[in-house]
Amino acid sequence: MGAKSPGVTRPKGKPKRVARPAVAPEADVLAETMLALSRIGALVMRNNSGALRDAQGRLVRFGMKGSADIIACYQGRFVAVECKQQGKRPSPDQVRYAVAVRNAEGIYVVVRSKEDAEYLASYLVATRPSLL
Repeated sequence: MGAKSPGVTRPKGKPKRVARPAVAPEADVLAETMLALSRIGALVMRNNSGALRDAQGRLVRFGMKGSADIIACYQGRFVAVECKQQGKRPSPDQVRYAVAVRNAEGIYVVVRSKEDAEYLASYLVATRPSLL
């Protein structure tokens, strides 16, 4: 017990951490998406949902469960945007909301980076309906 293998030495001190690739926090992705949509002239709204306790300690829910982080309108088209960090997945409630938006012929997307946000904005501009 406790015998060392010949020729094997362990480094002293703490092991070095391996650097991970930078992942944009969800708040940064959200801000970049709102800016990208605003730049093309979309009407953009930050949509919050959740729950909190009021002064009497009662639970108060607000917003629609599973609704998108950003609600926008661009040239008459409804756009719902869920912002997620790389590797994170929408919840079951968010998936149900996405299906409802798409069934109503709206646009629902998950954005995970600044590049995704810029692509969404360019897609909306490129596919805008012809104006009468």
